[in-house]
Amino acid sequence: YNRLRLELTTHDAGRQVTQKDIDLARTIEAVLAKRVLA
Repeated sequence: YNRLRLELTTHDAGRQVTQKDIDLARTIEAVLAKRVLA
C-alpha cells in the first residue's frame, strides 16, 4: 500500500491553533518522514 489517510477530530479552542495541535502536526510529520525515507 502506498497511501495513508488520517482523520482527526479536534477539541474546541475558540478557532485557535493550540500547542497540542502543533505538537501533533510535528509528530505526524516526523513519523511520515521516517517512513518515506526508509
